[in-house]
Amino acid sequence: MAGAVMLVLIWSSALGVIADDRAARELAAQSRAMAAARAVRDALPRALEPAERAIAALQNRAGAQGRGAWREAEAIEKHLLAAVLQGQDGLRAVAASDASGALMWQPQPGALPAWLGGSAFFLAHRQGRMAALLSPLGAGGLVLSAPILGPAGAQGRGGFAGVALALIDQQRLAQALPGGNAPGEPQLLLFHADGSLLASGRHAGSGHGALRLEQPLAPDPLPGGHAERSVTRHGGENGRSVAVASVQVPGFELVVQSSLEDGAGGNAAHRLALLVYGLAGAISCLVVLGLIWLFGREEFRAAGVASPPLMPLGPTLLRCADRRCWLSRWW
Repeated sequence: MAGAVMLVLIWSSALGVIADDRAARELAAQSRAMAAARAVRDALPRALEPAERAIAALQNRAGAQGRGAWREAEAIEKHLLAAVLQGQDGLRAVAASDASGALMWQPQPGALPAWLGGSAFFLAHRQGRMAALLSPLGAGGLVLSAPILGPAGAQGRGGFAGVALALIDQQRLAQALPGGNAPGEPQLLLFHADGSLLASGRHAGSGHGALRLEQPLAPDPLPGGHAERSVTRHGGENGRSVAVASVQVPGFELVVQSSLEDGAGGNAAHRLALLVYGLAGAISCLVVLGLIWLFGREEFRAAGVASPPLMPLGPTLLRCADRRCWLSRWW
C-alpha cells in the first residue's frame, strides 16, 4: 500500500510540474501577444490621421459651399487634389457624395465608384452614425468615411447631406502592423468588425494567418468601453500551441489580432517533459525494486530461510515446496 501511494505521488507530482510549466508558458505567450495587439491598437489612429484630415477638409468644403464661400471651397479642393497627386501618407483618392450616394465631386474621376448608395458604410451614416468608418472597397483599397451635414436646422444640427470619402492604401495600415520572421515574433492582422481581413503585418500570411476573424477569437466587451480576448489554441499546423490576442480599436469598427506560436518554448517544454518523465520513471523503478527486495526478504523469512542482507538482482520466482507462497531465487 505504501509503495502504491509513493508511485501515485511521484507521477502526480511529475504531471503537476509539467502542467504548471505549460500554464506558465501559455500565460507568458498570451501576455506577449496581447501587448503586441495593444501596441498596434494605439498606433492605428495615428496611421489614419491623414485620412481623417482629408475627411475634415471635405466636410469644411461642404460647409463653405453652404455659406457661399466659393473661394474657400476652391482652396480646399486644390489642397486635397495636391495631397492625392502626391500620394501623401497613402492617400489615393477623396470624394464627396450627395444624400442619395451619388458622387458629386472627386478630383480623380474613376478612382471611386460613381454611386455608393448601397454600400454598408453609406447606409450606416445615413441611419445616423456620426463616427468615421473604415471599410474595404472591393479590391480597391480601404475607404474612410464620415457623414456630411447640411445647414443647421431648428435643433442646431443639419440633416444628412452626403458622405465624405478618403481612399487609402492598405499598405499604409500594414506599416502599423509590424511582424517578424521568427516563430517567436507576434504575427498581426487587422480585421473589420464584420470579420473581413483588411491588412496584415509582415510575414503574417506565411504563418497561421486567417482570411476572416473567427467568432471564438473576437474580443469580448470589457468595462470602460474596451474589448479584448486572449486564448491559446492547441494543435496548430506544426502541432504547437498558438497564443491569440484580439483587441478592438476604439472609435473604429476594427479588430487587431496578434498570434504568437510557441516555437522555442515548445522545444524547451518537450525537453523538460522528457526530463521529468525520466526522473519519475527512474524513481518509480527504484521504488518497485525496493518493494521487490522487501517482498523477497519477507518470503525468505516466512519460509524460515535466512536471507542475505543485500540480495543481488536477477531474481527468478519459484514455487515453494508447500505451495503456500512464491520465493525469490537469487544468484
